[in-house]
Amino acid sequence: MSIEEQLIQLFEKNPNHYYKPRQLAKILKITERQYPAFKRKLKKLAEQGIITRHKKGKIGQGLRSYEVEGILHVKTQGYGFLITDDDKADIFISQKNMGLAFHGDRVRALLFARLRGKSQEGRVVEVLQRARNNFVGTFRQGKYWGTVMPDNLKIHRTLYIAPENQMGAQDGQKVVAHLLEWTDERQNPTGEIVEILGRPGDPGIDVLSIARSFDLPDIFSKKVTAEAEAIPDEIPQDEIDRRLDWRNELTFTIDPVDSKDFDDAVSLKILDNGHYLLGVHIADVSYYVRPNSALDKESQDRSTSVYLVDRVIPMFPERLSNEICSLKQGVDRLTFSVIMEMGKDGNVLKYEIRESIINSDRRFAYEEIQEIIDGKRNEPKFQDTVLEMYRLSKKLIQKRQERGSLDFGSHEVRIELDELGKPIAIHRIEQLDSHRLIEEFMVLANSIVARHVDKILKEKTGLELPFPYRVHEKPSGEKLKDFRQFLKALGISFKSTSRVTPRLFQDLQKSLKGSELQLLVEEVMVR
Repeated sequence: MSIEEQLIQLFEKNPNHYYKPRQLAKILKITERQYPAFKRKLKKLAEQGIITRHKKGKIGQGLRSYEVEGILHVKTQGYGFLITDDDKADIFISQKNMGLAFHGDRVRALLFARLRGKSQEGRVVEVLQRARNNFVGTFRQGKYWGTVMPDNLKIHRTLYIAPENQMGAQDGQKVVAHLLEWTDERQNPTGEIVEILGRPGDPGIDVLSIARSFDLPDIFSKKVTAEAEAIPDEIPQDEIDRRLDWRNELTFTIDPVDSKDFDDAVSLKILDNGHYLLGVHIADVSYYVRPNSALDKESQDRSTSVYLVDRVIPMFPERLSNEICSLKQGVDRLTFSVIMEMGKDGNVLKYEIRESIINSDRRFAYEEIQEIIDGKRNEPKFQDTVLEMYRLSKKLIQKRQERGSLDFGSHEVRIELDELGKPIAIHRIEQLDSHRLIEEFMVLANSIVARHVDKILKEKTGLELPFPYRVHEKPSGEKLKDFRQFLKALGISFKSTSRVTPRLFQDLQKSLKGSELQLLVEEVMVR
């Protein structure tokens, strides 16, 4: 039995008793020659929290209060930090003290005694929950066993793969390995290959590897697919009868030219009193995806569609996302509509939010709408409506700017691939007036919905209940100081004042508009 085990056993039998080092040496039959090494061992155990030093140098049982739980964040250099649940200072975990934990795991750690002038350190003693059990990496074939070196540099261990678990993988291939067992931190974990992705450099393998690294599923279960396929194309007449029928109103979608699913549409007409009647219509997925259904549970797991450079990993099967719930041209579709009556100044006078049915008259690309705005495209049926929408969007932009809103342009890029899936060009996506038009209408509709929900909550509960509404927080003094230093390094002056207002940032944006520094400064400003 080791000295550490003997001490723990002694303290467990006598939890309220404290011993001087000499007393412990006598109990454990430590010789005089062994005593200096014994003292060093006691110091180390105290630092690790296994034993505790009390008054006058006496030693007793380590306290469980020295244990904390949290998420382990590993750096590429090998060490890591434990982010504790109580949001207190992060705890440094050296690579040798990570135990059986991987990056992202929820763990329990034992805190070491804090030495003066040093950060708090600890040691992982238990993995409570794995962040992941599958790892993407490169397979290397040994004489018998193989190994998988994870792509993620924060995963600091190589997985050993027995011959029967190699799935026929060849040396150098990208694979997905599943963790089988890891019980001894002195040895590497064992795993099995569950998917062979292909050779690095083959078309699409890099993107597929990234998708697998984030556990993004690109296939649906048979149950989910069957549920989607069972949804009928026809809309029951009783469902149509209970909804706001907008099928005879001029309505259209505006999306990127290569879009395959269309989830929002817009409409606008001038009322007899001269007011605008703006409609924003969002595909009603909830009619088809019932609570606790397989589709509902799948969408909860996925949370969102993921757009990669060469593919989309959808939240729903294409039967829903690209067909039944897509607001295609000339097809009846169920929607939620926010209908807003607005004055010529852009103020919303009244609104209603309704379950509705629409039939989109046209599928437009942003570039086509921009050509109408610029007078370069003749669309007699839609032209007047598009131009009125453009005028209304400019009023909405002006109103937001007068309220101090900051206007951050799009910094998105489009990566052009060749037939082998290799990038050959990067194009900046130009922010068109047609983009702004849709953005303004969607922001307005979202603000109306937020206001409406807030009103309903107050009416039903009588309480001021919180509801998500995204805004940019006022920058802290430290962030503002860093931003000023950043601008100074670029040779840009920024007014120093104790009162920070949106106008200061608006003026800065105007001064940089069209310059080489505009995108860089805006990117830093928004953070």
